[in-house]
Amino acid sequence: MGRRAVIPDAIIKLMHDESSHAWTLEDIKNGLNTEGVSADFSSVFRAMERLESDRFVSKIDVDDGKSRFELLADHHDHVLCESCGSLLPAPCGLLDATLADLELETGFTITGHSLIIKGVCRDCQDVADATVNKGAITEGTVRRGEATATRAKVAASATGTSEDRGANVSLHEAGRV
Repeated sequence: MGRRAVIPDAIIKLMHDESSHAWTLEDIKNGLNTEGVSADFSSVFRAMERLESDRFVSKIDVDDGKSRFELLADHHDHVLCESCGSLLPAPCGLLDATLADLELETGFTITGHSLIIKGVCRDCQDVADATVNKGAITEGTVRRGEATATRAKVAASATGTSEDRGANVSLHEAGRV
């Protein structure tokens, strides 16, 4: 008689019960510990590899050094907040016509795709607005959706917390002040 896989079973239950969409290994380890399941990092890592190979979860790489995992479901794309790292599902119907055109142009039969759209989530925008409105920047506004500088970077620059000040575009240069 085989031994029951306690950690993989607990991971599946955790991922079903919680509202999070994508989980880092650290998120899973902490969630298990909160639920009273003792698991170290290597046990969680091995369990996730097994769940991925058994097609219960899929791995998402967002180029930040942290793989995220989600329960296997209907295909969807993702939006990633560049400020806090939250990753949310996004419907992928927008690409259907483009993928068909790409098949015609290249001769490829497209079997899948992975798309991560980067931006700044509403919560981080609200934090940036609050910082901007506290007087750190008193003139002009940073409008949603503009790519010149993210609101989070502007807020970090205004409060002196950004290490990459070169990436922050002056509001004067952007024509906003």
